[in-house]
Amino acid sequence: MPAPLLISLPHGLNASGVTTWAVRLVNALAPQGRACALVVHDEPPGQRAIDIPIHPGVEVFDARALPALDACDGDLSDYLPVYRVALGVLALRAGGPVVCMPNLLGDSYGLFAELSQTTPDLVRTVAVHHADLRYNDLLCTHYAGHLSAFVGVSGRLTDRLRSLLPARGPDIYGVAHGVEPAPAVRPREPLAGRALRLIYTGRMDHEQKRIGALVAMSDALVARAVPHELALLGDGPAGAEVDDACASRPSVRRLGPIDPAGVGAALERADLFVLASRYEGFSVSLLEALAHGALPVLTPSLSGTDQLVTDGRNGFLADATPHCPPGRAGSALASAVERAIGAGDAALHAARERALDMVRAAYSAEVCAKRYAAIIDRAARAPARPWPRGRPAPFTGRGAGSATVPHDAHQRLTRLLARLRGRRLAVYGTGRHTIELRDAFVRAGADIAAFLDDDRARHGHELWGVPIVAPEHAATLGATDIVISSWLHQDTMASRCAALPGVTVHTLYADQPARAKPRAPKPATQRGAQPSPA
Repeated sequence: MPAPLLISLPHGLNASGVTTWAVRLVNALAPQGRACALVVHDEPPGQRAIDIPIHPGVEVFDARALPALDACDGDLSDYLPVYRVALGVLALRAGGPVVCMPNLLGDSYGLFAELSQTTPDLVRTVAVHHADLRYNDLLCTHYAGHLSAFVGVSGRLTDRLRSLLPARGPDIYGVAHGVEPAPAVRPREPLAGRALRLIYTGRMDHEQKRIGALVAMSDALVARAVPHELALLGDGPAGAEVDDACASRPSVRRLGPIDPAGVGAALERADLFVLASRYEGFSVSLLEALAHGALPVLTPSLSGTDQLVTDGRNGFLADATPHCPPGRAGSALASAVERAIGAGDAALHAARERALDMVRAAYSAEVCAKRYAAIIDRAARAPARPWPRGRPAPFTGRGAGSATVPHDAHQRLTRLLARLRGRRLAVYGTGRHTIELRDAFVRAGADIAAFLDDDRARHGHELWGVPIVAPEHAATLGATDIVISSWLHQDTMASRCAALPGVTVHTLYADQPARAKPRAPKPATQRGAQPSPA
């Protein structure tokens, strides 16, 4: 009998590539007689569940009534009962170990690690490295002794796993995402005499998706007299900010998240799919665009882009780096859009045909499911890897330090604040890194004018009595210097501030290797070291 599969979705059924990947995988495996289940948490604030069909043979365990997992404070007790029930149901149905796949958050991994302490014979955990992000590197290395297998969703990420974990080579696999390709390329009407139809599908955020660059791209196209309409499908922390931008731009509109069938129909109407991401893993939205004839115009990222898109053959690459500011990236995207238009209708149709052929040959949902099926069954046959009983399973901890704050962070910040004595500061980051270093700020007597956060929902609130505002408001509140209070997202946050006038930006870890080893977490319960810009 095939081994059962249990997938954790700590951000619920939000509009994201991880959601689409997980549901498509269980939908493909359940009809083959494999017991499959999802644990579905609530969607993050400001996001709603997409209407995505789930096969009736897939068990869904509802954790929506529980507190958000990224605010669990290192205490997993609220969530363990749901996960224990899910584990037990699948074990009874299949009569053997359950292959568990955590996602996105460290404490999603921590839940399965803790379950393995009490029921080691039932738990086999597989890590899927979804994005070109140090946080995901850290999850795989931190929980490596417990993990039965590792999956990189792109060639770059698979190679990185092998570099990080050289002793685990036989347990590391590369499996790209899969999609349902369109039956055929739908011809587009000639471009002459009509507005160019552009589309973006995905999360509205600055840190990864660099969503402001798409607005800047539209502005550049207007300035260059290129008639166009840009549809933005999705939601996320920058959604309200994007809506404000749309209000004064007739060419841009945000439609919110829609179901996968609706996404496919929208892509088949569009001429070009635009993407400004600073980093990806193996972008599901990009793959969907290729499968439905919306030729991609995108900024290159280190993972996945070159594996899918060859400039001029099945898409167009903009001359922009992952760290350039949104305005520069937007201008580069506009130039790439003009280059695409210049290729002509016949050349664009031929490029769409090549894109669809590539997806059918290598990136179909069927191919993806077959590869995962083999990994799942092999992991189920592997020996148990219980998390050590004397070591806390949660990824987060209270007061004593977390896995996402390097051991020398306090000393680094203390030295920086000493150099900035007498300056008025804005601290970029309101999450775990900043909270854990409060003592350093207090001891230094730092003059903090504001805390900065990209999440508009946090603007107008306070941290330690100091207002939380958007990065662009730092100087207006009198700040002369910005301190980036993050390790995992330092480079992205610094690039976001690079073009801000009147302030000097300071980082703590410019000298530290990209995959520097942090200290192990200690027992505790302080608020969440999850992948947010802090």
